[in-house]
Amino acid sequence: MGRKNKQLESSQSTSHSQSQSEQKCRPYIVWNREMDSALASVLFDQMNQGNESDGDSKPQAYQAAVDHLNSTLHLNLTKENLKNRLKVWKRYYGVVTDVQKQSGFTWDDERKMIIVTTAEMKVWEAYALSNSEARGMQNKVIENWDDIVLLCGSSC
Repeated sequence: MGRKNKQLESSQSTSHSQSQSEQKCRPYIVWNREMDSALASVLFDQMNQGNESDGDSKPQAYQAAVDHLNSTLHLNLTKENLKNRLKVWKRYYGVVTDVQKQSGFTWDDERKMIIVTTAEMKVWEAYALSNSEARGMQNKVIENWDDIVLLCGSSC
């Protein structure tokens, strides 16, 4: 009987742990141009209202952005979703600005992408090995690059 109680307690604590971890898991958010544009717009508004310090948005700016995106685009985003998207934007900013300083690669401002030709691929691969953030960035269009520069330029 003692053994059954231990098994029951063990299965209950495992079940409890699983439900807690399931609650923490959120679905992966796939951002699109409309979402990026709406986020940039509300962040510009928040910057103009002074809800930014040292290049980082204040908590009320994040909340305003969450509320705006959720109401206008009928989403269910959290502050963490927005913070994660901003991390991606900051990564893009860091990689592109570094690549612009390198010789052998071209930033196409019209198409908003790092151009890596077949002839440059070996040089790119070596660069990406030394800068893991750059992996997968070659020939990738960054549609909202101009917004990223304005929002991340001072804080990255």
